[in-house]
Amino acid sequence: MTERPDSLGLRDALRLVPERTELAMLAVQDAALPSAEDAMAIVVVGNGAAGFAAGTVATVASQSCAVPVVAVVDGRLPAWVGSRSLVVVIDLGVMADRTRRLVAEAAALGATLVAT
Repeated sequence: MTERPDSLGLRDALRLVPERTELAMLAVQDAALPSAEDAMAIVVVGNGAAGFAAGTVATVASQSCAVPVVAVVDGRLPAWVGSRSLVVVIDLGVMADRTRRLVAEAAALGATLVAT
């Protein structure tokens, strides 16, 4: 069987998804997080493989969370993000420009930020 080309390295990135998702969840679980009791919504942010992890975390968390939990993978915060929002940023070590802009925007809106 002839192997198909993978010029973007997606096969290798896909193999890392379970490990990266577990690491992200462990980091959040063990971190000293700010209180989210007053949060009206939670936004989980990520790009690329971190975007997949963000989607997974948001899906799992929304099953038991009392407030809405959404994933943002396109670099744009929802219009309703403000001082009563918790923004969780999942990053694999090299924060993309659009993620940096999103973090700055969330901070300017007064959102509570947590980054892994």
